[in-house]
Amino acid sequence: MQTFWQLYFQASLHALWAKVTGQNTNLESLHEKNNERSNGLAILNLPRASD
Repeated sequence: MQTFWQLYFQASLHALWAKVTGQNTNLESLHEKNNERSNGLAILNLPRASD
């Protein structure tokens, strides 16, 4: 199971890559993808920076 920090790092890389390639970065959909990828395993529900 991926840890929170692995997911956080992955999200950061994704956002950076999106910035570099000029794509729109949507963290909300990224969270959804990570939740689906976890196959139902619990992911820490930490408050998001945008809250």
